[in-house]
Amino acid sequence: MAVSPTWPGVYVQEVASGVRTIVGVSTSTALFIGFTRSGPVSGPVLCTSYSDYLRIFGDDVTAGDMARQVKLFFLNGGTLAYVLRVADGAAPSQVDLGAEDASPTLQLIAADAGAQGDLIRAAVTYSGTQPEDTFNIELFRWLSQSNGTLTPADPEIVRGLSMDPGSPAFAPDVINTVARLVNAASIGGGGQSGTSYSMYRFTSGATFPAEWASLVTASAFNIEVSIGGSRYVRVELPQIVADEPDAAAQTLASINTAFINEGLPVPTFLDVDWQVDAPLRRLFIAKADGNVFVRRSAVSDVATALLWGSEQGGIEVTQFAQQRPAANGVVFPGVDFAFFETLLLEPGPGPSAAFGLDKYAADGTPIAQPLVATWTDPPLAPGDEPDRLRVILRAIRDAINNPPALNPGESWPWSAELWGYRLAILPTNGPIPPGVDDNRDSGFVWTSPGAPAIVDNVRYYSLGTTGAGAFQSGGIPGADGTAPALATSYDDAYEVVRREVDLFNLLVLPRSEPGGVALEDLWATASIFCQEQRALLLMEPPPGWTGVQTPAAEITTLRTGMSRQYAALYYPLITLAEDRIRINIGATGAMAGLMARIDGEVGVWKAPAGSEADLRGVVGVAQRLSDVQNGVLNPRGINAIRAFPTGIVSWGARTLDGDDNFASEYKYVPIRRLALFLEESLYRGLQWVVFQPNAEPLWAQIRLNVGAFMQGLFRRGAFQGTTPQQAYFVKCDAETTPQADRNLGIVNIWVGFAPLNPAEFVVLSIQQMAGQVEV
Repeated sequence: MAVSPTWPGVYVQEVASGVRTIVGVSTSTALFIGFTRSGPVSGPVLCTSYSDYLRIFGDDVTAGDMARQVKLFFLNGGTLAYVLRVADGAAPSQVDLGAEDASPTLQLIAADAGAQGDLIRAAVTYSGTQPEDTFNIELFRWLSQSNGTLTPADPEIVRGLSMDPGSPAFAPDVINTVARLVNAASIGGGGQSGTSYSMYRFTSGATFPAEWASLVTASAFNIEVSIGGSRYVRVELPQIVADEPDAAAQTLASINTAFINEGLPVPTFLDVDWQVDAPLRRLFIAKADGNVFVRRSAVSDVATALLWGSEQGGIEVTQFAQQRPAANGVVFPGVDFAFFETLLLEPGPGPSAAFGLDKYAADGTPIAQPLVATWTDPPLAPGDEPDRLRVILRAIRDAINNPPALNPGESWPWSAELWGYRLAILPTNGPIPPGVDDNRDSGFVWTSPGAPAIVDNVRYYSLGTTGAGAFQSGGIPGADGTAPALATSYDDAYEVVRREVDLFNLLVLPRSEPGGVALEDLWATASIFCQEQRALLLMEPPPGWTGVQTPAAEITTLRTGMSRQYAALYYPLITLAEDRIRINIGATGAMAGLMARIDGEVGVWKAPAGSEADLRGVVGVAQRLSDVQNGVLNPRGINAIRAFPTGIVSWGARTLDGDDNFASEYKYVPIRRLALFLEESLYRGLQWVVFQPNAEPLWAQIRLNVGAFMQGLFRRGAFQGTTPQQAYFVKCDAETTPQADRNLGIVNIWVGFAPLNPAEFVVLSIQQMAGQVEV
């Protein structure tokens, strides 16, 4: 901005330098497109190591050469690779989870199509600050060990989920955003009443008014409530002189009055009443179409004394809590007041609960294991029964977590937790013995006191199968699909790459299992795709090529219809050792990694060939070539892979346009790749030019920035010549951009470079010196 001086003094302003640094793009990001039996089919995945690939796509080599080619890429120096799975008929595993009433509520769908999704397991828990509101879901997949034992792999857990569609923690939205193994969809119905229960237990009858008055005194009689999403409102509870109905009616009236005084609408569909478990009572507030939350009041609080609100020891069941998927294991519903009363009223000085849980022998056979939980009544003040209830529940929990001594070889796969007032008996996350179904029944039996309304669920939910139990259904097994039989599947993949991959430089199409489309039917379209994307296609020889006469004769047919400058073919196949078996595959993955290694060590202008261009992870070649045979292939633009005493090396650097008869200026791979590097780097580095004033100040900035970029490459040895003038030029002025072009909004930039041709033929002349003759 120009300074407009108005007072004497010094003014400071910043002036743009016109320097906009052009950064060279990556030259060795590979893209692998092909069939695998597992992994996502929705889009390309960026892998920075072979471990990344294994974690996502697995190491199944029966589907084709994808895993081998990616491994060779990283072994030979590659660092970045996109992998795009193509498969016909692939489908993900899925299962429907049921709520505690067994009605369908949440559908889990494997993130990746394939039978591997059948190994995904899910466990639901209700632990958290709101055990009657939110839930957690643990996800993992079974990994089979060499002895057949299954152990968890790739674990993840998503906490604090809600089935309320209006909540930011709505389970399908959160799972689909953060989970790697599954996606989710809601298949449940609407919500129920949201209810907040006071856990203080009043007796009924003539003593009620006095008991109420002993708690609700002149100095402590307030609670704060949020109803239907409202802000918290302070409510003064009434002084009751009659009975329970009176208390309920007056409490409802007090709530309405408080909301009116705060300028808020009177809550609709509100019910204040008593939870009756004769001869005891609990007060509650319920809203048919929303939630009710109670917290302590900052002034004259009675919520603490009434044990009202989750933080004070009450129970708050939210509107959509009953739509949560049922928790796994054996879980006691959190509002089973009849069962609570049975525990609290159990006669005798030392109450006890007898129950049984199966333990397991080494072979997975269940063995009945009786347990007895005992507790002693703690010294409590009147009205503290809920604390006594928690003492009892903790005693049962501790009995399960400390079972009787086990015999050698036996296992106890259970632990217990308390989620508010819920007792949860859960399977431990240890190995499953061979042959044991992880959907097995719990083996839980409760014998006294009373019969609790428990939810006895499977150990884990299983994708791909209905399994056992009443809380999972609609299981659909995953399908691996088959290798694409038509080239159109690859055409569709190219469209995905155009949308989702910002940059790649090397394209590899690994050969698929028998029955898939032949690679020879893909080369033409793939090379044109590479031309469009400024990349190089790496090709392997067709099956049946042997010797040198067949390749030399058939190369013309192979490159028909191809964009020859954007492809390079490497012959013959290379040999790998897998479990003492020799496997022959194309060298494309290894060559992509080698190019990455050479680029890092020298630069993209160095030919990926020569004695230092050894292929790693390779034990041989399918056919050893002599110098004479190499001499037949090289003039036809076929790059040889040679076996020398020093190793297996790349011994050719020509594009498919490198036939001596073509006289192509892009005969050599390093020149083609250097040009692609310059084009892509300048394309990205000159985006700022668009819509700038098209005149000499702009042209000068272009010359400055492009010249600085080219000069940096010259100093690194990318071009021929001993001076910049011999190595490159940059022109952008009135000569390159005449007025007619300026009128059309065009600025023309001319960049020239003197490429380094590889020393393909080294001619060594040796002369014998004659005797020294003086003249």
